[in-house]
Amino acid sequence: MTYQMHTIKERNEYSINQEQSWKVDYGYKGYGFAVKRDDNSTVCNFPDGLRPEQKALAQMISATPDLLAALRDLLEEADLNEVDEYTVSKIEAARAAIAKATGGHHD
Repeated sequence: MTYQMHTIKERNEYSINQEQSWKVDYGYKGYGFAVKRDDNSTVCNFPDGLRPEQKALAQMISATPDLLAALRDLLEEADLNEVDEYTVSKIEAARAAIAKATGGHHD
């Protein structure tokens, strides 16, 4: 499976934190799927046709900024002094997921 990533800044200056909502659209000439920003610039392409697994990946990628924002909002409300050990481990897993998504930086 082939996909291409495009960023709005040079690779070493880019951060997912700069992004807003993304959407799934059709790629160039309607062949394949693309994840696009609100200004219609491309985040990534899946140019190998209209297969269901490519659409599923595009949908998952397009949700990334929204999922990241929602998880951060949820963690801002978490009070580690008022939860059990199980919940603390889930909060730590959420923080690790944020770090993975942002290149090692979590709040």
